[in-house]
Amino acid sequence: MNEKKKTKIIFLCFLFLSILITIVPILSSKELGIVRVNDFNFHASRVESMINLWKSPTNFRFFHQYGAPTNYCYPWWTLVPWFLFYIITHKIVLSYFCFIGLLTLITLCTCYYVAVKITNKQGIGIIFAIFYSFSFYRLYNIFYRFAIGETIAMTFLPILLYALYKILYKKENQYWFLLTIAMTLTAYTHLLSLLFYTIFLVLFYIGATFIGQVHIKEWWSLIKAGIWSGILSLGSLIPMIVMSAQHKLFTPEKGDVYERALTGEDFIFSHLELVFKGNHYTIGIFLFLCVFIVCWRWKDYNWWGKELIIFSILGLVSTTKLIPWDKIQPTILGSIQFPWRLLVFPTCFISLLIAISFYNLLSRKNFYIMVSVLYLMVNIATIVEYYSITANKNTFYTLHSEKVIQNSLVNKSRWLGSGRTDYFLDKSIPYYKNFKNHRVYIDHHFKKVKTKVANSQILFTIPSDKEQEVILPVGAYNYMHVWVNGKPTSWKEGHTGGIKIKVFEGNQKVLVKAKNPIWYLPLQIFSFIGLLGFTIFNIKKIKKRKR
Repeated sequence: MNEKKKTKIIFLCFLFLSILITIVPILSSKELGIVRVNDFNFHASRVESMINLWKSPTNFRFFHQYGAPTNYCYPWWTLVPWFLFYIITHKIVLSYFCFIGLLTLITLCTCYYVAVKITNKQGIGIIFAIFYSFSFYRLYNIFYRFAIGETIAMTFLPILLYALYKILYKKENQYWFLLTIAMTLTAYTHLLSLLFYTIFLVLFYIGATFIGQVHIKEWWSLIKAGIWSGILSLGSLIPMIVMSAQHKLFTPEKGDVYERALTGEDFIFSHLELVFKGNHYTIGIFLFLCVFIVCWRWKDYNWWGKELIIFSILGLVSTTKLIPWDKIQPTILGSIQFPWRLLVFPTCFISLLIAISFYNLLSRKNFYIMVSVLYLMVNIATIVEYYSITANKNTFYTLHSEKVIQNSLVNKSRWLGSGRTDYFLDKSIPYYKNFKNHRVYIDHHFKKVKTKVANSQILFTIPSDKEQEVILPVGAYNYMHVWVNGKPTSWKEGHTGGIKIKVFEGNQKVLVKAKNPIWYLPLQIFSFIGLLGFTIFNIKKIKKRKR
């Protein structure tokens, strides 16, 4: 068996073992599952509510039956596999672990492919795949924060890195299409990650221009990628832009970014912890030590690698109070919410750079032994991290939980957090509790009435002693349609931000339906076919050039 085949077989074995390690929480105990936190409730509610996304921008079974445009304001394309697993299993926690297993497999394959293409060394591909896919920051996002958008977006960062390498270092400008694909997939995953990645690209280009490595051709590649990414991302961007133009929406709270940044002491000691403690977000002690190793071996890297080291250090420093986040907060960068989100960059870059260093240090004879030892260490760390994370919480959703507690019912004392009022109408926020409890505004008072909820509609039974105007506990969005006693009726926005209609004497049956506008479905189909066609066309074009 030649060396190439042997390496591929070993990589396939690593892939198989990696999937098993990912689902350790499933195999370990029926009583364990995942930590019960608000972000999981939010994303699980999103997934469960996707059953009617082709018909409606909302699902009245979730998010207080208010009718907020969840499917318009949060990208959902890359959540489809989780939704399909949920349809098959009918268990939200089990489906989550199945999805994470699939995502880890894709991340491993992506890292392996990218590293092999950059270095032409399959060994480096294996090491990079292991270090990045099982990095502390990624595992923390999976098991504790449940930052599913950021976790999925991390899968596309190595592709973006490979495109940068081809365009800037190899001067193969035709690879701008790969940059487009990475950015478009990120746009259909997590808009904040799209913002981070865009800023990183521009700054990386500026840095490379400063040292004379980038010229007009390379800048034109970036511009083309930006234009095409915008066109192919219309399915994600237009619905949100339309909603923002039509309504004054309550966006997710930013919080105090400066207060969330680490002090120098917190930064040092949190990186030296072997397990997770408190709210100190890090790249983990292993990669933190690797930062010093790659800096020590600075001369071994070309200008492209050296720039990655600089951006890794900047990414780490950006999590601290050394950066004037209080001054930055009023700008678009203030939407970052948490400075440690920038740890995604050192996590990816250091994983690749240290993989190159390790490979160069290891002899061929000892390579597979050392990689196996490293792999074992990383997987043991994965298990330790999982249990150290979950040990900080006493409540779990077990593997066999069919449904999560609705997002609206968790942590009632902080009802403005974790998506419960995201993209509600601004007017509705002071009346939040009335909307939550299905209270209709009638006769100058809020009164609870009977409701019957389906996916795309909600039915109110309102007792009225006269002809009068009432305000429903449903957001007055343009996609709402109302019937009173079976007859369609016009409506306007009330002072609470709810739908204001006229009712008559007696028990009134008021039906509210949420419908997608006529352009929504064609736009999604156009975007999907467009991205698929764009990818196939450019891959064929590249192959043709290589012949």
